[in-house]
This record gives sequence, structure tokens and C-alpha cells, in this order.
Amino acid sequence: VEPSYEIPEIPEINTDDYTDFYKSTYTVKTAIQEMGENSVDPAHFRYVHGTDEVAVCEEYTTDGPTSKMLSSQKYVTPQGVVDGRIDSYASGPGFSEVRFDMPGVVEACLLGCATPIDAETVEQRFNFKVKKTGDEKLDAVMADAFVAEINKQLTEDIPIWEHKAHLEKPALIDTDGPFMAYRKWASQFY
Repeated sequence: VEPSYEIPEIPEINTDDYTDFYKSTYTVKTAIQEMGENSVDPAHFRYVHGTDEVAVCEEYTTDGPTSKMLSSQKYVTPQGVVDGRIDSYASGPGFSEVRFDMPGVVEACLLGCATPIDAETVEQRFNFKVKKTGDEKLDAVMADAFVAEINKQLTEDIPIWEHKAHLEKPALIDTDGPFMAYRKWASQFY
């Protein structure tokens, strides 16, 4: 059948204010929902990826096929601790727009495109655009470092996704994020 919803237009795609796309593709032996649950798990960034702070989920809302998760994050940078953001907008289970904002360091947009290959395999494509500063050499260094870090984090998640057991009623605590709200939203796509 024809799609029942549209994905949004992303302004960064057609502007000279951002770099060209940095692209990467991964094939992961998991279900698409398992990968999506990562987006509502701010605590895992500290314990899986070694960030100094756990992001704070400020808002998680859904509206039909779309969801929005807004979170603040403290980043330790060469310039000191920076108050930043990671805001994620999903259109169905296969498309997400993730905005990273680390003031004075980097501003980036990641388009995550997940395609189920079969019931147990997902192709995950990451498409990054990083805001230009006006210094081409600095832009390249920042973009390369940022993209490498996010790709490193994805590869750290793969063994978890590929060995994770799906529990219908997981034991959760307050800092675990809105898993059950995500699962309720995701259930409309089955």
C-alpha cells in the first residue's frame, strides 16, 4: 500500500550552511524496534559509551506515526563542560532526525534510516551533516571527529542489539527513559 504518512523535509539537506553528507551503513542482526529503543535510553550513553553525564529526558511525546524526544546533555570538551542537546524526531520506525547541539563545539544533524531486511536483520544508514563554521579545515576536522564518535557508539551498541532478549515487562527505574511509551508508539506499526 502507499505510505500513510510523509517524512519531514530537512532544511539542512539543501543549504550551504552544512557540510556535504557523511554516510555510513551497518547491517545488524536485530529487530528494528530493538534499535529504536536505543533512542529512549539516555542512561546507556554513560554505561555503554562512557559519557561523563547521563542525558536528561525533558520530553517524550508521540502523535500518530511521529515521536519526539528532547533531552539535555552535559558534554566534557576541550573547552570545558558544555550544556548541549540531543533532540530526536522519528517518522515511523525507519526514519529519525537527530539534532546534536554542543554550543561552541559542533552542531549536527543525523538522519538515521533503518530498513528491516527480514525479521532479524536491519540495515542502518547514518547520514550526517555538520554545520559549517567558515573555516574549511576546522569544519573537516570537527565533522570527521564527530562522525567517527557517533559511528563508534553505534558499533558499541551492535553486540547489545545482537544479543538482547526482548522482555515484555522489563524491570525499569526512573532514569531508564520512556521505554513503555516508545513500545506503545511502536506497536502501531505491526
